[in-house]
Amino acid sequence: MSKPFIVAVDGRAASGKGTISCMVAERLGLEWLNTGLLYRAVAFLALQGGVGISDFSILVKIAQNISLPDIEESHLYTSEVGRLASVVSSVPEVREALFDMQRSFPIGKKGTVIEGRDIGTVIFPEADVKVFVTAELKERARRRFVQLQNRGEKIIYESVLKDLQERDQRDEGRECAPLQIAKGSIVVDTTDLSVDESVDLVMSRVREVSSFW
Repeated sequence: MSKPFIVAVDGRAASGKGTISCMVAERLGLEWLNTGLLYRAVAFLALQGGVGISDFSILVKIAQNISLPDIEESHLYTSEVGRLASVVSSVPEVREALFDMQRSFPIGKKGTVIEGRDIGTVIFPEADVKVFVTAELKERARRRFVQLQNRGEKIIYESVLKDLQERDQRDEGRECAPLQIAKGSIVVDTTDLSVDESVDLVMSRVREVSSFW
């Protein structure tokens, strides 16, 4: 089998990278992996088990035994899980524990679209296409606020804005695999773009590097 075609999508929280990645995967007929769910799953299980974020050895064991099909995805998108996931993802040992799972995902497939925070810089620096998705902070906060409201959470916009600011600082300031624009990435600023326009930009890049699509 030929080498899997890999599209690596990184970006800031609530920038739209999940929606874009999913739609690109659908258009290409490839499987999609949202690696953020891995960290959210670790956070969710830690909360369920009363595990503190300083209990590194237990967090690593949780990460080593993650099985996403066993976890309701809806449980992973609460604001509480999101906040803890951002902290958990800064633990180098947890990131290391999840590395092989992410690297092995494309094996046996014709290709995959993988999204996260360090896909193009650490997990798949050799990716065929690299994308960095961003948007203005206030717009990202508005989107996340609406998303959480639609999920039934009673939340204040200002707290969402503050949470995203803190998350950006953790993502970009952590020593292990900080959020960066990978070399060779196209930058998609979704602040004033529709989802379809954003997806079209990524698809144009895919077609630039591969005549197969």
